Amino acid sequence: MYVTRLRIEGLRGAPEELGGLSRVVALPPGIPRCAVADGLVLLATALDPRALWGFDTLGWGHDLELVGESEPQLLGLDPAEVGATVGPGVQVVTIEAGLHLDPPLFGQLRAQAARDPRMVTALGQRPVLSVKVGWLLSQDRTAASPALLGIRIGDVAFETSGKERPGWLPGLCRDLAGRFARTTPLEPVGAAAVRGLEASLSPDPEARAGWQRVVALLQEPPFSLPEPGLVRIGGEVQLVFGPQLDRIRQIGRGAWDALRLVEAALLRRPDVLILDEVIEPSVAAWFASLPEAEQAPIEQVWIPGESLGQRPGEDPGEDPGEGPGEDP
Repeated sequence: MYVTRLRIEGLRGAPEELGGLSRVVALPPGIPRCAVADGLVLLATALDPRALWGFDTLGWGHDLELVGESEPQLLGLDPAEVGATVGPGVQVVTIEAGLHLDPPLFGQLRAQAARDPRMVTALGQRPVLSVKVGWLLSQDRTAASPALLGIRIGDVAFETSGKERPGWLPGLCRDLAGRFARTTPLEPVGAAAVRGLEASLSPDPEARAGWQRVVALLQEPPFSLPEPGLVRIGGEVQLVFGPQLDRIRQIGRGAWDALRLVEAALLRRPDVLILDEVIEPSVAAWFASLPEAEQAPIEQVWIPGESLGQRPGEDPGEDPGEGPGEDP
C-alpha cells in the first residue's frame, strides 16, 4: 500500500493538496515539510486511536489519556504545542488520502465480497481506497476527538458508523494505521537498543533476520560504520560499535542517526516510511532505492526534497500505476 493523494486542511503551512504521488515523495521545504508529516501521523492515529500511532512525534503532550469507546477523545493536550501545529482559530483538522491497494490488501478485501455484495462492485472498478479522517479540537485545545469521516473503494462509499457500518471496517482501519512509520531525531537512544535486543532474541525468524540485516547494511556504504552491537550495563541495554565497543558519544551522532533510520525501514518494515528530517544526499538516495528493490522492505518513502536534490514542488518520479493484481 502507498499514498497516491493527500489533502490536509487545518494544519499550519500544509500544502493544499498533493496528487499523483509516486513511491518516492519529495517533501516541501520548511514548515510545510513538517505539516505533511504531521498530517500523515494524524491520519494513521485517527484510523486506530487506541494505538496512538506515532502521536509522540507531534509533541502535543506527554501525559495523554484516551477515553470513550465509540467516540474516543484524547485528553491532556498541550495548547501551546497544538497551536504551533494547527492554524489560528482552527477547531477541525481533516486529512483525506488516496491509497493504492497492494495485492495482499486487495486480497483481504476481495475475501469480504461474499459477505458484502457492495465489495464486488467496488473492486470491479479501479480499486483505489479513499479515506477521510477528522480531528475536532476543544475550545481550549486541551482535548481532541478523532473520527473516521468517510471511506470509499472506487466509487462505492461505505458507512463509517451505525448499523450499516461493515463488520470488516474496524479491522481494515487498524491494518492501515499499522502500515505507517515516522522517524524522529528526538527518539531516545535506548528505545532502538531495546527494539534491537527484542528482535535479536525473538522467536520470530523474520524479526531476527531483520536485525541481522540492519547490522550488516550499516557496515556498507553509504553508512560504513563499525559493526553495531548491544551490551547490557546495569539495568540498561546500550548500543556499541566495533571491536572496542565504542559508545555513540565516542563515535558520533551520525552513527545513531544511521541506525535508527535503517532500523525503521528494515526492522519495522512499514509500507509508508516518513523521513521528514534532512539527511545526506547519499543516504537519501539509498532510501529512495528501497521501494523498487528486490523484496522491498517498504512500499513508499517520504524524504525532504532538498536531500533528494529536488526543487520545491518537483516530484522525483512518476506513479508507476501498478494494478492491484501485479507484484510491485
